[in-house]
Amino acid sequence: GAEDPYVVGLTVYDGELIAGGVFTTAGGAEANCIARWDASTWAPLGSGMNGTVRALADYNGELIAGGIFDTAGGTEANQIARWDGTTWAALGSGMNAYVYALTVYDDELIAGGQFTTAGDYASAYWARWGQCSGDIDCDGDTDHADLGALLGAWGSQPGDPHWNENADLDGNGHIGHADLGVLLGDWGCGT
Repeated sequence: GAEDPYVVGLTVYDGELIAGGVFTTAGGAEANCIARWDASTWAPLGSGMNGTVRALADYNGELIAGGIFDTAGGTEANQIARWDGTTWAALGSGMNAYVYALTVYDDELIAGGQFTTAGDYASAYWARWGQCSGDIDCDGDTDHADLGALLGAWGSQPGDPHWNENADLDGNGHIGHADLGVLLGDWGCGT
């Protein structure tokens, strides 16, 4: 028979309770292995995952989900994915086996589990994400895409239409030369 539904991961993200586990509905709403509770109703997060969600964390304004799955929202995501409030995306190239624990420590996302590689690196049973300070697009490395994002936000500040908080690498509320210096100093990190 089918596996009995259960919840194994809980966190708070964007003011809502997030539950992950093995289930196909939450409070009558279709929700594949992950759902959110807004204090009155359950709702899905996109189309969810194709396998168990075991661990959840709020990292840099995104919900991170880890577990035993290879798609999130219909997109390839090997054991780990990120939700930006609207859509699911892969977190780099993911892990080669299951993610069982997630936490944030010293501005880095820490994952633990059964994996022995994380992205393109040997990383037995634990890995960290976020050590590249110039990684504006959060793909695990500092490269041309990050430079493009920084230049696209050049001269902006909060409230401007092309403001990109991730591009404010020095945290001063303005995108400019100092941020470019941080990015260039971190060039190639993660690649």
